[in-house]
Amino acid sequence: RARAQLRKFISKYSDRVEADHAALLLLDSYYQKSDLKNLYREGERMLSQSGLRSSLKATVKELIEKAKLRTARSLADDPSSKANSESLLQLAVNSTDSESALYESYQSAKSRKDPGVYSIGETYLSKFASHSRAKAIDLELLQMAIQAADFRLAGRYLEGYAARHPGDTDSSDYLIQAEEIFSRLRASSDLKRITSMTGHNEIYAQTLFALNRWEELDQVGAQVGGAMGAYYRGVAKFRLGDKKFAAPLLNRAADSGSGNTA
Repeated sequence: RARAQLRKFISKYSDRVEADHAALLLLDSYYQKSDLKNLYREGERMLSQSGLRSSLKATVKELIEKAKLRTARSLADDPSSKANSESLLQLAVNSTDSESALYESYQSAKSRKDPGVYSIGETYLSKFASHSRAKAIDLELLQMAIQAADFRLAGRYLEGYAARHPGDTDSSDYLIQAEEIFSRLRASSDLKRITSMTGHNEIYAQTLFALNRWEELDQVGAQVGGAMGAYYRGVAKFRLGDKKFAAPLLNRAADSGSGNTA
């Protein structure tokens, strides 16, 4: 009943400072009992009400954000909670101050060793790559992927770090390390992307050769050029049944003394 009276007072005297006090008292009645769900609803109801002072609206929005962060913390800190990274991520993305909320969600998921920490961290990096906290998250995600022996994911984080921090002294080395990982894993789609940046087309050609991807090898061989390019193209043509074009290419590679045998 007391809340109903407060709502009535706020509606009737919305343009007066006394309404501000009544609104804060109403919201605090939910906050003190950790009834955050109804706090959201009450706050949204206030924000949709016409005539409220702009200062009150700003305060209401701030209280809603604080309640969302409190929810994220309580979900993460409660060992019996069924909350997971998806619920934390949803809270963060829907928050007005999403940088702080995303960071809070990331830290919470990391502390619980929730596998969904990768998704939250990647979301943070996609939205706030230039923030001062981004580089630390970049490196932490990389370290977690290595510890989990997920080397393809680690390669992608190495590549991502290099792209997000081009001026960093480690970035060029990270890009080469990513290339080596993708090459060893024969992850052709990742390798194609990264060799387009490094210009190491021969490394990509080697993977296509190992995977019997002859049509693509023919195309990449033309980019490799020289004796090795002729060799890769000749093998590709031969395997595709185009012996007429394969012969002169293989002869060119053999004449240079740099060719290999299929």
